Amino acid sequence: MLKPLLERVLPIELEIEQTDPSVYSKRFRDGDYDTRVGGSGADIDPNDSIRDFFITNGKFNTFAYSNFTVDAIVEEQFRESDQERCKTLVHLAEDMVMAAAAMALRII
Repeated sequence: MLKPLLERVLPIELEIEQTDPSVYSKRFRDGDYDTRVGGSGADIDPNDSIRDFFITNGKFNTFAYSNFTVDAIVEEQFRESDQERCKTLVHLAEDMVMAAAAMALRII
């Protein structure tokens, strides 16, 4: 279902490989993939997504994304108590991450 859609809109030929969770987890940790489609419905808190995936030493930053400005913004957001300011900082950090094309991500 995904392959024909992507091949229709992008000038690429895809090979989709579905793997067992144990294989997937190891390959994900090792960065052993070209492109990956994944998601999580549980990461509604920015600290479970932006902080874990996109700060330089984030626990799920397996693709070695590093931007010290993003790190500083995310840490400021982590300490911020004003909800609107926090939202502004999260969107600023995610815009920077998306501009670098590290991963497609949008938190609303």
